[in-house]
Amino acid sequence: MKKLLALSFLFILLAVAVQAVPITIDTVEVEEVLLTENSTSRLNVERDDRLDVRIKITALAPLDNVEILGFISGFEYNDIPGERISDITQVFQLDANVSYVRTLKIPLPDDVDVDDYKLRIIVSDRFGQSTVANFDFKIDTKRHDLRIEDVILIPGNRVRAGSALLGKVRIENKGQIDLDDVKVTLGIPALGVSATDYIDEIENNDRQDETEEMFLRLPQCADPGVYKMVVEVYYNNNRDKESTSVDVQVTENDVCGNQATPTTPTTPTGGVVAGTNLVSVEAGESTIVPFSITNSGNTQKGYSMSFQAPAGISIKVSPSSTVIVGPGKTETLFVSIGAGAGLAGPQSIVATVSSGTEVVESENITVDVHKGKPKSNKALQGVLIALVAILVLIGLVMAFKRTGDDNTQPYY
Repeated sequence: MKKLLALSFLFILLAVAVQAVPITIDTVEVEEVLLTENSTSRLNVERDDRLDVRIKITALAPLDNVEILGFISGFEYNDIPGERISDITQVFQLDANVSYVRTLKIPLPDDVDVDDYKLRIIVSDRFGQSTVANFDFKIDTKRHDLRIEDVILIPGNRVRAGSALLGKVRIENKGQIDLDDVKVTLGIPALGVSATDYIDEIENNDRQDETEEMFLRLPQCADPGVYKMVVEVYYNNNRDKESTSVDVQVTENDVCGNQATPTTPTTPTGGVVAGTNLVSVEAGESTIVPFSITNSGNTQKGYSMSFQAPAGISIKVSPSSTVIVGPGKTETLFVSIGAGAGLAGPQSIVATVSSGTEVVESENITVDVHKGKPKSNKALQGVLIALVAILVLIGLVMAFKRTGDDNTQPYY
């Protein structure tokens, strides 16, 4: 009998030792939506947001040092401090038969995988068994959602006034669908310079793509200082926009510093004029643009042409990229611009004419590359063919006339 009483007393002690915290989780709400534990339906939420979880509990007995933890497991970077998808209340004291409401703010990072998850709510004190509730979630993403991942500047964020600055923008598609014809602009509004590029397609499911190098020529005598470079991305047929900014430090150009107080006004030593600033060309083909270089100085000078063009654009200068121009004279160079078979859309080219170490002038040319052959080219080809045919016809008539004159003999 004594043994039986001892065993019964031991079972009672064990039952007390493993007893759960005397608390009931009455309700759990997210964005005013009441959740049902272990329901077959799931609540859909979007990443890059925050879950405001409202929890109501009731104490069945007096308790102290109680806290409420809410978390989502399975995130790749949960082990990194500050990255875990969770929140916890401060410890608080509870009185018997009193209900308490606490709110958790659980972040959903923009790089969490789109998948099914469980929101786990744990109420516990220092030594008692935890009270746990689980709720099913579907973490989703927006339909259209682009992010600027990186801005790469060449030669870097520090550049001299008058120098060239190249920029590439890396973009990630975090939305549900692929996005086409993404427009990217890069510029320094305070200096009045900008450039534009297009990305044909960026696939969804966190895929990344980047622009070609975009060319900016800083004003030669821009004031030194730190300027904001603004990057803007337009997508979803230009209905949505993502933007960011990067600091660019512009240093003084030595030439401008030395000419701060000139005794006599300086005059340009030449200029360049493009035959056109907008040309159309079929992908895989080429077109010709004439450039006129004028020497406005008093002595003969040598000039050379250089080009900044995106990948896939080929440049050939005829007869040579270097030309000697007499004082007050003008020479014309013919530039063949070819577009690679994989290109499409507007392409920006900068033609720069230099004389020795002096940059004389620059011209911007926009090349519109498309799959179909431009109508203007077809019309030009037709005119050229017609002119050739007319010249051949005139030559034949003159030849026949000359033959007839030679064979004619006077008769008496």
